[in-house]
Amino acid sequence: MAATTHAFPRRRNADGTFDLICPKCFLTIIYKAEESELEAAEAGHDCHGLSLDRMLHPECANSR
Repeated sequence: MAATTHAFPRRRNADGTFDLICPKCFLTIIYKAEESELEAAEAGHDCHGLSLDRMLHPECANSR
């Protein structure tokens, strides 16, 4: 069986719940969620195209 790839990294917590982190803006999208809640959280996230480096260094945004 092939491994499933997800757009957002999923971290399994010791209690069996998951944290979902956006790989572009690095925000935690959902915390302590059941696996059944993750797809909806992925679909509902809108980071407005901001990456962490652009948030920290907005003066460099136009140079890319």
